[in-house]
Amino acid sequence: DIGTGFFKLLFTRFPDWKDKYFYHFGTAPLEEFLLSPKFQAHAGGVVSQLGYWVSNLETPDVLVEAIKSNARNHRARGLTSRHYKDLSEVLLSYVAAGLGESLSPEMASSWTKLLDTMVAIVEGEETVAVDDGLRESVLVEADIKAVAESFELFQNSASYKDLGIGFFKKLIAAYPEWMEKHLQPNFGEKSSDELLKLARFEGHAAGVIFKLSELVGNLKDRGAFAASVRGNTRNHHKRGLVVDSWVKISGVMVSHISSQLGLAMTREMLIGWTHFMEVLVNIVEEELQAGEAKGPLTEEDVKAIENSFALVAALGSTKDLGIGFFRLLFTTYPDWLEQYFVPVFGDKPLEEFLRIPRFEVHAPGVISELGKWVGSLHDLESLVAAIQENARNHYRRGLTVDHYQKISGVLLAYISAGLGDSLTPQMEAAWVKFLDTMVNVVNEEMDHLAKGI
Repeated sequence: DIGTGFFKLLFTRFPDWKDKYFYHFGTAPLEEFLLSPKFQAHAGGVVSQLGYWVSNLETPDVLVEAIKSNARNHRARGLTSRHYKDLSEVLLSYVAAGLGESLSPEMASSWTKLLDTMVAIVEGEETVAVDDGLRESVLVEADIKAVAESFELFQNSASYKDLGIGFFKKLIAAYPEWMEKHLQPNFGEKSSDELLKLARFEGHAAGVIFKLSELVGNLKDRGAFAASVRGNTRNHHKRGLVVDSWVKISGVMVSHISSQLGLAMTREMLIGWTHFMEVLVNIVEEELQAGEAKGPLTEEDVKAIENSFALVAALGSTKDLGIGFFRLLFTTYPDWLEQYFVPVFGDKPLEEFLRIPRFEVHAPGVISELGKWVGSLHDLESLVAAIQENARNHYRRGLTVDHYQKISGVLLAYISAGLGDSLTPQMEAAWVKFLDTMVNVVNEEMDHLAKGI
């Protein structure tokens, strides 16, 4: 209720945010939108995140890292320090309205300090320069400014859905084979007119423009921009997109932006977008080449994983192995215990928690599931389907790709600690490949879930 009330005030102050940044929760009218179970879960998570920050006010290092992590996650969705400043002002108004006269001047002053500190940390995180593939000689400051200004005009010219549909109309007209090769396998054998009216496709089309907005928003953060392009490249490579596909997409997108802006599209803007797309295609090409060099799991990798997992299984029962894994997980990420497990299994000190009978039933499931995946390494279709199902189940419980990334790191550390010298370099390298593949499959599946695909 607290989270829903906050977002009601936020969307009242900034009505365009609902469709611009929260479109993946649906397009219902505000009151109906706020009552969506999926959105209410998100709203509750925001309050929980704030509570976590408050609980760590006496541990500044933890607080700062939590805010930085939040900033990085939301920067990928197009939010900047300006948005955080607006959010902080709405939050302060919401706290003041809720507490009324109970909010003393000292309390209000302290909240202001906390929120100002949050914004300052987010601003600091934005200024971290990581040279990760975005070459200044190709995309200069004038290009970045021109792209940002023209995209602002572009996104204000129509809804993301209509802009996305307009882009796909141009893409299909220029490359008719795109329908059969890339779109019909995902959306069914429909004509182009039928496809463009499909509700599920409309969400996908809007998502393309939203992803473009993320990239434009990250142009001053080289690391975030390159990482976003690389992640997008990997996801779409699984659907058959290669470098030439991205060249075609970039050309159609620049044409679409130009026709949408008309005379407002200046020469400087056109040059900026041309350079933008050149950089994007360069990063795509580098990522695909790196992927080819790394290669998929080989027979030797599969054998190494199977042999090492057999050694792990010999260390104890699935219950003991599962409890050992969760002990390391909760030691590494102590907030996960309270955030995800205490509400389900009860609140006890760690060692007592690990011996709760209901949790002892739950813990072996991780090892059993991992065993099923290892057993499916020779049947990639079954393996991918199993990972996708796991991702869907945990998505409903609030887990993200970042959680899976961290879990994979803990799992690798757990296997390494358990096997010691018995874990050969080849085995470790094979597990890294396997877990990276798992995270990539989860990332794609959760991306589809977020977009309603």
